[in-house]
Amino acid sequence: NPDCRLIFNSNTTFDNNSTTSSGLFVAVGWRVYQPDPFCGTRTSCRKYISKILTSSDNGSTWNTNSYNEGNLYSIDLINKILMVRSSKNNNIIYSKDGISWYYYDNSARRSSTRFAYGNGTYLSFDPTGGGIGISYDGITWEGIPLGFISEGAYGNKTFVVGGSSGLFISTDYGASWNKINSVPGDYITDIIYANNTFVATNSGGTIISLDSGVTWTENSSVSLNSITYGNSIFVAVGDEGKIITLSDVDMTWTERTSGTSHNLSQVTYGNGTFVVVGNNPDKGYGNPVYDASSIIRTSDDNGITWKSKFYSGKDGQTADGRTNRLGGVAFIE
Repeated sequence: NPDCRLIFNSNTTFDNNSTTSSGLFVAVGWRVYQPDPFCGTRTSCRKYISKILTSSDNGSTWNTNSYNEGNLYSIDLINKILMVRSSKNNNIIYSKDGISWYYYDNSARRSSTRFAYGNGTYLSFDPTGGGIGISYDGITWEGIPLGFISEGAYGNKTFVVGGSSGLFISTDYGASWNKINSVPGDYITDIIYANNTFVATNSGGTIISLDSGVTWTENSSVSLNSITYGNSIFVAVGDEGKIITLSDVDMTWTERTSGTSHNLSQVTYGNGTFVVVGNNPDKGYGNPVYDASSIIRTSDDNGITWKSKFYSGKDGQTADGRTNRLGGVAFIE
């Protein structure tokens, strides 16, 4: 596309990785730092550097690359393309391989944070109240005012989207929408289509199976932020290091030991491995924000045990310092 431009190439090499997988894990986030220690703790004193981490050995080792694209909030694999929302002019950057990244001036949907795709139809979601955007080429977008919608998924010729405004369904590729569920007091944090069912998580610690109508509720008030499916296992993650799994065999949710109290932002699956990223809670506008830390943990035994593969934090006054925020992770083959 002539309107697309290459913004950076990670120049990633994997010579030191002991085991090369058939795909690439890609994690995105940012670095908050304070270049002038005498500026104070005001938000205006902060500077941000975007971070993209890649692993070609099933999450065992990670290469970190820094760019001037602002905060990278989340990542989605949409129609074999990685799409990331950046805070720099609310740009959308994308990659077909996780190495070379491009920018497209998507100003019509510039507040979008997450995306979904199905049968030639693209959807983008705006949790600030802009509803959803719909496109049939990924370039020209039309807005649909459904309210506060942050997540969505496609499966079985159906789109399901949700947010703090509730859950909505479309069986005509986004032409019309029907509300199927309200979410009082909680908002939808993730939706996937897997194992012939739509499954959603929300901020109250609830997991909803939309097709079966069965609702599993965790005995915890912490938010569940992300869910994925792989090797006949559902894995959901949330705040305070929460990880729970469900097997197709016993259909029972089991809480696992994550080994961290960090808030877990996103989980993905690829090549026999589950990978989750997270951050410690933001303690406000004081110096602790610069000393925040991020983690990556992996599991190669269906989410039963989790190993620490990345830790980064502190050193809050240098642009080249550590990655102290990780917003998302995805796997691309």
